[in-house]
Amino acid sequence: MLYATRDITEPTERVRVARAALEAFAEASSGESFHGAALRQRLTQLADTPDNVLYHDDLNPIARAFALHEVLDAAQRHGLQFLAEASFPNMFAAAKGPAQAMLAAIPVEQGVLREQTIDLLIGRAFRETLLCREGIPLRRVIGPGSLAPYHVAAHAWLVDEVEGEEAKPGIDRFEFEGGVRLSVDLHLCKAALRRLSEAWPGSIAFDTLVSQAVADVGAALEPDLAGQVARLEEALIAIFKAGLLDIKLEPPPLTTAVAERPRASVVARWQAQTSREVANLRHRTVALDGIVGRKFVSLLDGSRTPEMLLADLNAFLDEIHAAGAEVAYVPRCATAEQVAMHLKDVARLGLLDP
Repeated sequence: MLYATRDITEPTERVRVARAALEAFAEASSGESFHGAALRQRLTQLADTPDNVLYHDDLNPIARAFALHEVLDAAQRHGLQFLAEASFPNMFAAAKGPAQAMLAAIPVEQGVLREQTIDLLIGRAFRETLLCREGIPLRRVIGPGSLAPYHVAAHAWLVDEVEGEEAKPGIDRFEFEGGVRLSVDLHLCKAALRRLSEAWPGSIAFDTLVSQAVADVGAALEPDLAGQVARLEEALIAIFKAGLLDIKLEPPPLTTAVAERPRASVVARWQAQTSREVANLRHRTVALDGIVGRKFVSLLDGSRTPEMLLADLNAFLDEIHAAGAEVAYVPRCATAEQVAMHLKDVARLGLLDP
């Protein structure tokens, strides 16, 4: 790709030519050779890669990839040390069998070695590395009491029994974002996950979550309440390590309650003017429902009641149809019930300011 684009400076054209060149060479190469197979695999990977990411990672003249140990060697020269990744991935998610054994043999205290090893084992090529000043003592073991300072969130919901699968007494099944399913038998954990499901996209302070779960389960916890709470924390830590639980010291500044004059975040309103994808207040990318959904979010500036939103949304729809534009899935008019549904959806996407 670099050879094909060596004389091109305009980013959009550089990306277009690079994709075309890779496709041409992949198709012309022998699929039975290692090189041909690698080209085809790379072509498949880039099919789902946005143009801006491809340009940044592979085509930007000033971009260069560094291994983790190279970054940390440079950081050490400036009095810094490795702290963690900005997001907590499941280190063992793509490591199977011997790879897991290799990682398990590395002491937890040797965090840098563990991190570099997992990169080499699973081919991780992107990191969001956090550094801190050298000399600050770090506690790398996650154990009892670790969740106490945090607010917890999970995009999970209770699922019905799957046809053909035998139902097990006392077992609840939860599905998480991404399609991961988890069978849970611990009463407190089931109650906690239900609470987190109801609160999403909001967060719940860990101590509050424990209190809510204890209240929901009630007398069934006696006489070993302390032991049950300890097991709950162990279960939540395991779910966190699997990448299914989100924890933050401060809860995201959002609300799931619709105010009299609801307001979406200014960033989401700005992005909705030109894109179907916007950033929510959990710093995640979410997709809006077509041109009507985008317009609806852009109207949520805190100045309109639901009745005013309905009037302005219908004025927008009238303009579209008066112009003779043929836009798929655009209704002739909106109803108060649809506005209420849109508001509920926007809140569930984590776009509403408190």
